[in-house]
Amino acid sequence: MRRRFVGIFLALGFFGSAAWAQGDAPVTSTTQTTSTTSTTTTTAAPAELDPPPFSTHEGWNGRWSMLFSLNNFFVVGNVFAAPVDGTIGGDLHFSNRTALRLGLSLGHTNSPAQVTKVVTTVGDQTIATYTVNPVGFTDTWLVNVRAAYLWRLLESPVSPYLGVGGQVGWTLDKLGYTDDKSVLGQRTQINNATSSISISARALAGAEWRFHPSFAVYVDYSVNLALYTNNHAVSATTVENTNSGTTSTSRTVSTRDVNSLLNLSTALNQGASLGFKVFF
Repeated sequence: MRRRFVGIFLALGFFGSAAWAQGDAPVTSTTQTTSTTSTTTTTAAPAELDPPPFSTHEGWNGRWSMLFSLNNFFVVGNVFAAPVDGTIGGDLHFSNRTALRLGLSLGHTNSPAQVTKVVTTVGDQTIATYTVNPVGFTDTWLVNVRAAYLWRLLESPVSPYLGVGGQVGWTLDKLGYTDDKSVLGQRTQINNATSSISISARALAGAEWRFHPSFAVYVDYSVNLALYTNNHAVSATTVENTNSGTTSTSRTVSTRDVNSLLNLSTALNQGASLGFKVFF
């Protein structure tokens, strides 16, 4: 009897321990964490490149160009016969074949009166006579503001072009000298001046050579037709005589104003220009 009770007690203890272990045993939870790495690829913008250099085969490319020219270096039949002036200006390019040219011209020439000495020998006497001869005006100043619309005929490095436009000009011609040699005991002063303001129409034809992407040379021939001209002339002559032992002075002054509209006899002038251009 005691053995059966002990056996039952051991069996109940075994099963109870097993049940307790199964019910109260800690539960281990395993959590697997997956790390996801996100890789973002950023494509860098290409570096800004400098614009390609100008091409000599694209006509008047670029926005504008600066020019320097020598004007009136050649007139039909003469070289450097007319007053020479220089121009600084620029071309505003509308397309590879069209442009607006603006320029400011300044010029000055000086030609002093010439004194001619003639020596005559009569026996033992030598007589010298003098003559003062001005050659044209002794001073000429000019200022011109020019504008022309240009058409380039080709886009090749060498191309002819045509242009039409206008000009507003101002000139001052002076004849001033002193003659105290021609007449003994007499001194003559001449001070003559003529100022002119003109508005002209202008046409030109020329050719340009784009020998470098940034540089070009050109030559053109222009004809100006003065539509309106105002001339203001002042003539002053002063004569001093000392032959009688006393000094006597006489002075003569005259003025003249002339306005003309399309006077074909004096309104047409022409000349060639040689220039250099820098493209921007």
